[in-house]
Amino acid sequence: MNRKDKSIYIKEDGKTRKIVEKELNNRGIQLYRYASIDALKDVEPIKMTDRYYTEIDGMLNQLSKDDYEIYTDLIELLMNKIANLKSTNELFLDDDSILNMIVRVHLNNKRKVESTKKHSRYKQYSRITRELVDTIKDNNGLSIMDGIVKSIIKRYTRLQIDKLDDYEITNIHRFIIDGEDPLNFININNEPAINIEDESLKTILRGIIIVLINNKYEAKTTHLCFDCKYPMKDCPKMMLPWTTINKYDFITDGRQVTHEGDYTQSWFDSEGKLCEETKHGEIIDKFVVSKCKNYIK
Repeated sequence: MNRKDKSIYIKEDGKTRKIVEKELNNRGIQLYRYASIDALKDVEPIKMTDRYYTEIDGMLNQLSKDDYEIYTDLIELLMNKIANLKSTNELFLDDDSILNMIVRVHLNNKRKVESTKKHSRYKQYSRITRELVDTIKDNNGLSIMDGIVKSIIKRYTRLQIDKLDDYEITNIHRFIIDGEDPLNFININNEPAINIEDESLKTILRGIIIVLINNKYEAKTTHLCFDCKYPMKDCPKMMLPWTTINKYDFITDGRQVTHEGDYTQSWFDSEGKLCEETKHGEIIDKFVVSKCKNYIK
């Protein structure tokens, strides 16, 4: 095992199992490195600061604030369209393209909001928006739509993960660590995402699912040691150098991430002189205690 490899110790009900090289990556997936769908593999990725991309993505953001139910319905429709795409015309050229669907729903929402104001600017806004769509169609539309498709994929996945309770998150996290394909836990139009034919879409979905599941799992995991009233001087975990979680009988549930590497061990000899020795072994990167017999609230 080299320095980059990780060992995961998962302890439940007093029993510990060790998994090597299967820690979920907690860093955000770099979407620009991936093609959103097979049809856009050779398209130059758009910068997330691109004006046209931010304008269209901003429409989705605004809709989620104004009418969340319509927003979720739209994202589900768009995701289904992406998963069943037959031509790039469906992205921004057809009357019922993804771009036109976003704009149409956004303008309907904008008209509803503006109707409550004394001086509505809807007509002016509608004209500007239509001009924006025409500009996208004439200027690098595929690259812009690649960015929008990635945004829709991420939004859809987040909506699905947010529906899961803590029990489901814990189990899915465990299954993924054990090697099960993340696509088995997301449905698109009531079908498991694993059945999608588009390999680029499946790749980007896997990365997003793993990050979101891991974030949810980490957020729900409470580390007891910070709030424990048990005397620190009596706790071997707090007062002595850490060892692997399976060595602590009083810790019944928790999680630990380690890697092998060189580390320096320091101590004072009988004359008070600082001594140091470099060793090679297992180094603990993360140690979370979720259930402990000694815990005092």
